[in-house]
Amino acid sequence: MAKIQSHTTSNPCSISQEAGCAALAMNEQELLAMRHEFEKRRDFVHAAINQMPGLSARLPGGAFYIFANIAPLLGKTFAGKTIASPSDLVHLFIEHAGVALVGGEAFGSRQHVRLSYANSMENLQAAMRQLGDAVARIANIS
Repeated sequence: MAKIQSHTTSNPCSISQEAGCAALAMNEQELLAMRHEFEKRRDFVHAAINQMPGLSARLPGGAFYIFANIAPLLGKTFAGKTIASPSDLVHLFIEHAGVALVGGEAFGSRQHVRLSYANSMENLQAAMRQLGDAVARIANIS
């Protein structure tokens, strides 16, 4: 009975419902244009990450975020702090690059960080530039 009750009274939040209705009401041209824009953003962020020393990422097939492997940066010390986990690195990126990421621990990985590309291309370009500068400084430390 608990399972039946759960499935008959639970539902997506109202914001998700509105977003779903808006997506269904979109004409196909708008939808394809949005998809193309997200693919451009994904490809840009993916290429930028893979050019940074100590970071690598696979091209995601869906969603709007990329998981970057940070294993080569773990164990390094930067700004007096040892990078022992993705969360440590995330805090350094916020402080020294002004870029917010999410530590992979929240998703079951102690070797990754998650980056969203659900932003404007201009913001993504600035973020990748700032992130690249910070990664280069960290990677050059033995």
